[in-house]
Amino acid sequence: KLISIVFFFFFFSKKIAIVLVGLPARGKTYISLKLSHYLKWLGVKSSPFSLATYRDQLFGKQTHDFFDPGNFILFCIFM
Repeated sequence: KLISIVFFFFFFSKKIAIVLVGLPARGKTYISLKLSHYLKWLGVKSSPFSLATYRDQLFGKQTHDFFDPGNFILFCIFM
């Protein structure tokens, strides 16, 4: 019954966002690409989106200092 409800939402909803969150290097991108291929096989339009790629396009490749909570410049950019 639950599976039929999930497929109902996939086929008749206009947009659905599936968000994968977790620690770095744990396979989120891999799983999202596999899930996207599976949904396309079912006939559902899907496109994976990586926030890391978007961030690299905006700010360029960053060192570990970019992610430091005490980075005042980054704080000013996002606030």
